[in-house]
Amino acid sequence: MRTIRIPAINDNQMDFFYLFALWYLINESKEDIKIDFSNCTFLRHNAVAMLGGLKRLASCNSVEVVFDWATLRYGVASNLRKNGFVKHFGVNDWSSTGNSIPYREDVRDESNSYIEYLKNEWLYQGWLNISTMLRDAISSKVYEIYRNVFDHGLSPIGAFSCGQYYPKLNELCLSIVDFGIGIPNEVKNYLNKPEMSSKKALEWAFKTGNTTKPSNEHGRGIGLGILKEFIKANNGKLEIYSNDGYVKITKDHEEFSETNFFFGGTIINITIIRDEAYYCFASEKENQPLF
Repeated sequence: MRTIRIPAINDNQMDFFYLFALWYLINESKEDIKIDFSNCTFLRHNAVAMLGGLKRLASCNSVEVVFDWATLRYGVASNLRKNGFVKHFGVNDWSSTGNSIPYREDVRDESNSYIEYLKNEWLYQGWLNISTMLRDAISSKVYEIYRNVFDHGLSPIGAFSCGQYYPKLNELCLSIVDFGIGIPNEVKNYLNKPEMSSKKALEWAFKTGNTTKPSNEHGRGIGLGILKEFIKANNGKLEIYSNDGYVKITKDHEEFSETNFFFGGTIINITIIRDEAYYCFASEKENQPLF
């Protein structure tokens, strides 16, 4: 059995590149792997979602990934209990409390359950001052992105989600990970353009109205729509890594580019800023801007 000692993992670009290197190592491994947490002082929500998915992916390849719980530091162990991660892997010492947005695994499209998860666990109105109408609209858009995993992604193990509210940063975060073929590959296959760059493929995928569904099925594209508008109004951030493509949306910037690292699936990382503003549609409040 090979031992991998993982470091502290945040959500900066180099942290994602580390996770993609870990994906490659585990996906290609022919021997069982033990994950040692003794050097890990912090494990952000995106890493939690990825680690859970990597364990399931390895199982599909007849490789066992073992989490060495005894090496967990107190703070990391506490968080993995609170977000329910340990419960999914046979540890009963857990409690869904604190600022965690629970870790979850979906091997099939669980539409009602997932929309409720987004509304009540992530866009919890005790954390975010947001109207019910806008909360529901954003949840529906994120659900469409999640649903794409099952419509087109060809992930053998479904989707993995986890989030966290970080009070010191005033950040409300959510990550969704799948281990399918990736959005650029999906678009290139659909358009029959293998030479298309991942940058162009992502631009096509997130253009409103574009979809890889058959022409008789409408309204199922993954245009960012209201999610992008809200991210800009809130001064938040949306990042998407898929194959070697990268998308970053902030208040003043939209970036579609390519990286030097490759990930076979897709990871979506959403950061919302918790502030004192009240967010709603203009139609809900007279003489107000869009939000």
